[in-house]
Amino acid sequence: MVVEEITLIGISASPGIGIGDLNSTKYRDTFIVCHYEIAKEAIPAELDRFHEALNVAKDYYVHLSQKIGTISGQEEAKIFEAHHLMLQDPGLIGGVAQFIEKDQCNAEFAFLSVMKKYIAAISSIDDPYMKERQMDLNDVTNRVLESFTLEASSLKQKPESTSEHLLLAKDLTPSDTANMDRDTVKGFATEKGSYTSHTAILARSLGIPAVVGVADLLDKATESTVAIIDGYEGKVIINPTEATIASYQELIEKKKKIYDAACGLKDFDAVTQDGKKIELLANAEFDHEIPGILDVGVKGIGLFRTEFFLLNPMLMPNEDEQFKLYKKFAEQFEDGVTIRTLDAGGDKLPAETLEAPEPNPFLGWRGIRVSLTRRKWFRSQLKAILRASAFGKVSVMFPMISGVREVDSALAILENCKEALDAEGVEYDKDLKVGCMIEVPSAVLLADHLADKVDFFSIGTNDLIQYTVAVDRINPLVANLYDSSHPGVIKLMDMVVQSARKKEVTTSVCGELAGDINLTPLLLGLGVNELSMSAIQVPLVKKAICSLNYGKCRELALECLKMPYSSDIYDKSRKMAAANYREIL
Repeated sequence: MVVEEITLIGISASPGIGIGDLNSTKYRDTFIVCHYEIAKEAIPAELDRFHEALNVAKDYYVHLSQKIGTISGQEEAKIFEAHHLMLQDPGLIGGVAQFIEKDQCNAEFAFLSVMKKYIAAISSIDDPYMKERQMDLNDVTNRVLESFTLEASSLKQKPESTSEHLLLAKDLTPSDTANMDRDTVKGFATEKGSYTSHTAILARSLGIPAVVGVADLLDKATESTVAIIDGYEGKVIINPTEATIASYQELIEKKKKIYDAACGLKDFDAVTQDGKKIELLANAEFDHEIPGILDVGVKGIGLFRTEFFLLNPMLMPNEDEQFKLYKKFAEQFEDGVTIRTLDAGGDKLPAETLEAPEPNPFLGWRGIRVSLTRRKWFRSQLKAILRASAFGKVSVMFPMISGVREVDSALAILENCKEALDAEGVEYDKDLKVGCMIEVPSAVLLADHLADKVDFFSIGTNDLIQYTVAVDRINPLVANLYDSSHPGVIKLMDMVVQSARKKEVTTSVCGELAGDINLTPLLLGLGVNELSMSAIQVPLVKKAICSLNYGKCRELALECLKMPYSSDIYDKSRKMAAANYREIL
């Protein structure tokens, strides 16, 4: 009997390729707890059981936080610090105690009843980010229930496999992900989840290939069946043919060999064949990324994202905590670090829970708009950035700028922060460079005026493409229209570079386009000065740049600016790429 190869499509949560036998699990979908009555005089003992279970669970999260802090860094560890804080919530503790006393029932049933109300409440909020936090509540619920000693409260859970395998599940809690044995779990896929879930964040941090949001995954999969998890393309291939397996194994080997060869350029600058130097920088978000960035020869950070602060609003860092993190980056990178102020909303994490969901978050309260309406937090961030600038080369840039007035307002607050630090006698770089993100067409059209206000531009291609072609890149109905080589987008980028050149302002590209080696010839030809990308892409982009001739890239760009079809633009750039560095394509 020939078994058909099945390809399921989901969301790429963590890059990489995993091949192996499936180990499917359906635990954590439901909580099965027995209910029984207790005598009135037994209530104090039952309350003791409840508090003992809480303490066991809290100790577990302390241990897990320390473990993840060692492996991945303190920011991921804060996920479990937040879980620990949930178990100290007076409302939760009081609610369970009241339930035990009023209903005269066992503690685990009372606890589960109260937690179900919390879970139902958060799942009813029409906010994707808040719904993702439901898994955090599930995690805490599981952990406390498992801390009770009665068999009636134990959950359905399969033992972990001791051999290499791929894990499939309805969903996974952050604890599930953090506790995975990276030597045996070669990748995982879930039916639920999103790119911004804590589970996805931890998978990327731990380097485990992952695909989430795969419909009907468990219905299609069979235990111990061979499968492939493609974390690059967001695919799960069940019952792959021998040819498919061989193709992926060959891809894995090719990627490794090519990448290792490209890493041989780590000590050289990115300079074209005719002498044009391009600065290659890395995007970063967590301090545990620093060693990996330095390992590929990167000396500067072109985009330091600060949205991770929003992962745990309960643990929002104060000015001193931010300063320590920014200072750490400033001291490590001799070519400097560009810190983007909080960029929340849209397809990113929301700045805070709103009473009513925004009808269109992409056109709503996001980026600099949040900072200018939450000025106390904005000042705290700016002061931390300024203080860090005394310890290295630091720049600041403002996201989602749509007009000159927003830059004026942000600069005024920055000046106010400088005055406050002067009054306190705190040192900072008096010549701190300031830039703005170019992500919406209105900013492009006003680039001449914006260039009078700032020292540099950073083109955020992800959003610029979305706002130019009116396409939500995470909407499957129109995602195919999200086009990085759209002629309208290319012309807008050219306008930005030309305006910047006239005013002697540098231009960088920090979106996903910066790391696309198929379009590197076009980007060079447009005249960008810097490219900032994921550190893992730097060796390949450097190899591409060192193989190109800038003069020919310029000729290519001028020809592309006259083309009406994106396919022609892409093909022309890729053709030059293939002619000069086919081996890394």
